[in-house]
Amino acid sequence: MMKPFFGRLVMFLIVAVLVVIVLNQIGLFNPQLDSYPAEIKLLKSEFVTDAIIFRNEVLVSSNRAGDVSFAVEDGERVPQGTVIATVTPIETDQTYQAFELSRDWLVDMEAIEQEYSSAQDQLAYFVKENRLSEVEQVKSQLDQILVIRNAYQQSRGFAPQESAISTKVGRDGKIQIEAPHGGIVAYTVAEDDLLFNPFNIPLIDYNKYTLKQEGEIVRRVLAKQPFIRLVQNRESYLLIRVDEAMMNQFIPGQRIDVQINGQQIRPVVSNIFKHGKEYGIKLTVLEEYSNDYNDRLTTITVTPKKLEGLAIKTSSLIEQDKVMGVYVLKKGYREEFVPVKVLGIFGNEAIIASDNFLMMDGNESIIVSTVNLYDEIVEDPKE
Repeated sequence: MMKPFFGRLVMFLIVAVLVVIVLNQIGLFNPQLDSYPAEIKLLKSEFVTDAIIFRNEVLVSSNRAGDVSFAVEDGERVPQGTVIATVTPIETDQTYQAFELSRDWLVDMEAIEQEYSSAQDQLAYFVKENRLSEVEQVKSQLDQILVIRNAYQQSRGFAPQESAISTKVGRDGKIQIEAPHGGIVAYTVAEDDLLFNPFNIPLIDYNKYTLKQEGEIVRRVLAKQPFIRLVQNRESYLLIRVDEAMMNQFIPGQRIDVQINGQQIRPVVSNIFKHGKEYGIKLTVLEEYSNDYNDRLTTITVTPKKLEGLAIKTSSLIEQDKVMGVYVLKKGYREEFVPVKVLGIFGNEAIIASDNFLMMDGNESIIVSTVNLYDEIVEDPKE
């Protein structure tokens, strides 16, 4: 009687253990994990900022005071020698006080030289110690300092915009204002136009100098007072200022997306330079955009970085045995560590390689299987 009972008890216990194992495998005894599917997304870094616009211009004036009559439309492109305005001379005791480029607005070149020497010493030390990651970082800093240093050494200070004074008198006694170069005629002028030569972009201390009043159209001028700007070509330069975290998203030579005056353009990152804790980014624009020959200060939307691909949350990333990866739920219940290759981080999301990627194993490159589209990713494996 007892043997059949014990036999059934043993079988029951074996079945119970197997059931517990299966239930544990399907996650019944595990806490519920928050997860989400890996999906294709377009991620981008975007911000709104002020931009100062620099152009290659000629500031045109008359050698006599008088009343101005414009001969061509504002924004019209004209060849060299075209009569763009006339000045009917008047007698006046007033004289024009020319705008002066004060050295007070110049960046602290002594501090720049000290920073340059310090970076050179750092670079020599890191090269000697074979600390390659630090070498690249210091080389980048040196490049940023050299933008300022080289600009200063060429002129020992600011370079004013080109100026031209018309002296030709017509048969009617009026001064004929001829275009000294081919270019785009602009009648809106401001007192400080002389400063905004593109050459001066890295030399201006933007914390000490702010833009003067908005430009205006001048219809009565004094002798030698600029009242026409002749923009030599459509190329313009946008100067924006950012902090270090934002600066790291810009790469010299890279094209980025910018929205300006309701239009989308693709300028090139020409230069990056450092002024104290801020960084200046010079963007070269070759495209036409609304009022590009007149604006001096405008607000733009900048997208320095964008990437489309398989997106995950950065909270899912975890390092295991010096390999970055995520945990994927296999068959809806089993966690499995899967290596990933991060292509870009955008706030709390990242774009990663999908399906597989190449990874170095010693001197050999190997193909590593990774996350696939719609894989279920554990949201926070650290919890």
